[in-house]
Amino acid sequence: MFELMPFNRRANKLARSAFGDMTDIFDNFFNTFAAPYNGNFMRSDIKDKGNEYEIEVELPGVKKEDIGVDLQNGYLTVAVNTNEEKKEEKDNYIVQERRYGGCQRSFRLNDNVKKSDIKAEYKDGILVLTVPKTKDEKIEDTKILIS
Repeated sequence: MFELMPFNRRANKLARSAFGDMTDIFDNFFNTFAAPYNGNFMRSDIKDKGNEYEIEVELPGVKKEDIGVDLQNGYLTVAVNTNEEKKEEKDNYIVQERRYGGCQRSFRLNDNVKKSDIKAEYKDGILVLTVPKTKDEKIEDTKILIS
């Protein structure tokens, strides 16, 4: 059988054999700039609370004003856009860092949900969205009988 390993890991495995852990230093150096937008960002829990759903979205380190929640075409979208600049001067060193980024996550809702019915609260890095349940309208049978 074939070796089932992603291509980039296979390449790193070959490089490590010759250069040891030096490749890890270079690989991880650039990954620090991507934080907090790594694979663990925007983890979500959805709870059924009887007559409503409660969606909890983890947004650690995000300011309330950087969060946007929108409902369009039956999709509830949570978006985060950040713009951070940092300038620090010590002795002969000048450090300037900029971080721009964004991500979003969407949840499919019933088409009968209205924007005015959804409640949102952000506290301690957790965005809690309360979405009321709606009754599904009966969809008419669209089958055409063949005679």
